[in-house]
Amino acid sequence: MENGGRKMDCNRVNYLMGEITPIIAGYLNKLNETHPNTCVHCMGTAYYAIGLAEQFISVDEKKTIVTHGALLHDIGKSEIDDNIINKKGKLTQIERDLLMTHPEKGAQILKSDKEIKREIVNIALYHHERLDGSGYPYGLHTIPLEVSIVSVADVYEALTSKREYKRAYSKAEAMDILMEEAEKNLLSKELCELMSNETPLNYDEKTSLYHKVMKRCNDEILKERCGYGKTNI
Repeated sequence: MENGGRKMDCNRVNYLMGEITPIIAGYLNKLNETHPNTCVHCMGTAYYAIGLAEQFISVDEKKTIVTHGALLHDIGKSEIDDNIINKKGKLTQIERDLLMTHPEKGAQILKSDKEIKREIVNIALYHHERLDGSGYPYGLHTIPLEVSIVSVADVYEALTSKREYKRAYSKAEAMDILMEEAEKNLLSKELCELMSNETPLNYDEKTSLYHKVMKRCNDEILKERCGYGKTNI
């Protein structure tokens, strides 16, 4: 994968690491146990979402919401069979319908946790909504900024990553698709344009980010068990 000679933004990684709380760590561990590839995707999405949030959001609390929402946006996939998530061939209609329940499943998981803010639940619930109303699960036309940021980061990360069923697209290919989506009024044009400043993380960078975040998760959970915090995960 291209990297243009640029390296992963260490300041952004450090910010992401600092946002890993025992609660977030518990959910990421849950997702990692069932779908480690999805867990890697969520970390990459958070990395890109932080970059967008830094340009659009000045309130620290809102940046935290974007970061936590990006990390947990696909938590609902922990309730879906891995054979569907990583299927190499085309999904059947039944499988596709089941996969499309993951935003609602994620919201159900998160909204029962009093430590998770409603805005984070909404990111999990609405990240597949689109501005023209063609998204799911509700066909919304008005989408909160925090959700739009995660949605754009989610698409960019997915496009530039290799999957069982697809190759990783280059930055140029990913930007073409993003801008096409923006022109169709599916995604925020302003946010999509800003993604042109991003260099896709390569395999080694994603692997490094994954191991760093999971180590922090394990550290946070260990501290929790030793009595330094409280979580209901």
